[in-house]
Amino acid sequence: MSWHLLRVPEVNLTISDVLLAAATLVVLVRYRLSIRPLGTMSYIWILCVLAFLGALLMSSVANYGPGRWVIVAPQYVFSLVILPMLFGSFTKVFLQRCLLWFAFGIVASQLLGLAAKYALPLSVGDVLPDKLVLPNERIGAMAGEGNWNGAMIGFGMVVIMHFTLTRSLNWIAGLACLAVLCWALPETGSVTGLLATVTGIATLILARGGRSVAGWVLLVVAVPAIYVGFGFPLPEIFEQRVAGALASGSLEQAGTFADRSRLIAESWEIADDTLLVGLGVDQYRILSSDGAPVHNFPLLALTEGGLLAAIAVIGMFLAMFAMALLRLGEERSSGAVMLAMVVVLAVFSLAIPHMYTRIWFPPVLLALIAFRSADMPFRPVPRRDVPVQEPADRTVLQAGADSA
Repeated sequence: MSWHLLRVPEVNLTISDVLLAAATLVVLVRYRLSIRPLGTMSYIWILCVLAFLGALLMSSVANYGPGRWVIVAPQYVFSLVILPMLFGSFTKVFLQRCLLWFAFGIVASQLLGLAAKYALPLSVGDVLPDKLVLPNERIGAMAGEGNWNGAMIGFGMVVIMHFTLTRSLNWIAGLACLAVLCWALPETGSVTGLLATVTGIATLILARGGRSVAGWVLLVVAVPAIYVGFGFPLPEIFEQRVAGALASGSLEQAGTFADRSRLIAESWEIADDTLLVGLGVDQYRILSSDGAPVHNFPLLALTEGGLLAAIAVIGMFLAMFAMALLRLGEERSSGAVMLAMVVVLAVFSLAIPHMYTRIWFPPVLLALIAFRSADMPFRPVPRRDVPVQEPADRTVLQAGADSA
C-alpha cells in the first residue's frame, strides 16, 4: 500500500489496489466478507462515511454536477468500506503479520530511495521513477512525494517499534529497520513527517507505560541530540526546510508553512458561505487565490461538503480514537500501537487535502482491525462445494453456541 509509484500512468490506480481488489473478490466468492470489521464501532463508521460522501454529492450536484464526485467517491468507498471488510475477514495473527510486512515494505522503499540518491549510477537512475528522488533532492521513495513518504516513515516506525518491543521481531532486525527509517526521515524534508513521527513514537511509548518509559524517552531524545551535538552532517534539504525552523522556533521558516497558513485563513472565510451546501468535490482550488486546495482535510471537507461533511470526518477520527482507547484499557501494548497509528494519521490530516489515496486510512484501519478486541472474531462459512453436516441433536448445537 505504501508503494504509490507502482500505478497506472496518470491514473490513481496502483498495483496494490488491483491486488487488494482481487483478494476481496476471492474472499467474497470463497468465504464471507466481514460486515462488522470494526465491531460495534462499524455502525458509527459507516454512518460517518455515508454522511461524508452524501454531503459531498449534494454539494457537487448543487454547484456543477456529480462528475468529479463519481471519480472520488468510489476511491473513498474502497479505502473506508471495502478494505476494512477485507481486513476483517482474516484472523488477528494473520493481519498482524500483514502489518509487519507493510512496515518492511516501507523500509525497502526507503532503501531504494536512498540508493537512488547516493549509490546508484546516473545511468541506472534514468530508468527509475522520477519521483523516487524529487528535483529538490527530497526523497519521495516509492510513496512518490516527500510529505507522503514522511507519513509512511511515521507508520513504519510505530509498527517496527511495537513488534520489537513485544519481541515479535528480532531486536537486531528491528534496530536495523529503525536505523534505515531514521536516516530516511530527514531526507524527506518533511516538517509534518517529522512532527507526526515524533508524536506517534511518543504516543506509543507513553501509552505502553511501564518502568521503561523514562529510558525510552531518554533514548529517543538523546540519539538525535548526540548526533547534532557532535556535528555530524544533516541532509541539505533538511537544513533548508526543517532545521532553521527548529533552531529559531519559528514555524514561518518551516517548509511551506506560510503558504498553507494563508490557505487555512482563506478557507475559514469561504466556510462562512458553505455551512449548508459546500462548493463540491475539488472546487476549492477554483476559488482559491493560489489555485490550490487547503491542505487540511477537515477544513476542505467543511468548504467542499459543508458542515455535515466536516462533522462526519471528525466522527471518523473520533471512532478510531475510541477503538484505540477502549483497546488500551484491555491490553496496553495493542492499544498503544493502535493509538499511535491514529495519531500519525490525525497529524497528517491537518496538512493534507483529500485523503482517498490508499496510503492514508487503510494502514491505520489494518492496525485497528489487527489488534482489535477479542470479541470480534471472524469464522468463515464452509465452501459451497463442501456439504454441511447438520447435528443430530440441535440442543448440543445451541449449548455449544451459548458457551462460545
